[in-house]
Amino acid sequence: MIELDDSSGVGGSPQSLLDLMVGSYTGTIEWRDEGLAQYQGDLGPTPLDIEIRYEGGEARTVNEMFVGECNFPPCFCADSTQVDVVIDVVSEDGVLAESFNGVLTKDEAEISSALGGTFIRIEFQQDQAAGSLSSASFLLTDLAEGGALDSLSLYVEPSEDGLTGSIGARLILVDDDERSDTLASFEVARE
Repeated sequence: MIELDDSSGVGGSPQSLLDLMVGSYTGTIEWRDEGLAQYQGDLGPTPLDIEIRYEGGEARTVNEMFVGECNFPPCFCADSTQVDVVIDVVSEDGVLAESFNGVLTKDEAEISSALGGTFIRIEFQQDQAAGSLSSASFLLTDLAEGGALDSLSLYVEPSEDGLTGSIGARLILVDDDERSDTLASFEVARE
């Protein structure tokens, strides 16, 4: 655990990450009508509000260790600075009405710019969503025939004017092959 003003971590202090991302944002979300899984409701654009809050969560540096096969050492692993945050994602149509505990991360692998390598990624179960989103909200296309929607993910990163991100899906296909697909994308500006 590190203090918020400790600048020894990746990409500056945890406070600098919070300064970059904490706040209220408004914009729109658009669902895709192509890919492995298609959203069956209004594709949008639909008004979307996002709020990222720091509520006293832990800040830490993580020194990653390579855990896979490495044929050509040295094998690179990215260290990161992380801060626990809360993120609310609410769409005007009620499809999304979520509040997640998340990890704001600054990853060493993409530290070339102030914004690069900074993100929040949360995996969640579509049938446990607080909004009206559920497995029934999606139709698996012929490309995923016989498969199943396993989970959804929310990905958020900073942009010049606010945040951009996506809602993704992890699908398990007939041959137990796992595939990912982007279901929706959004852009929101800081209020």
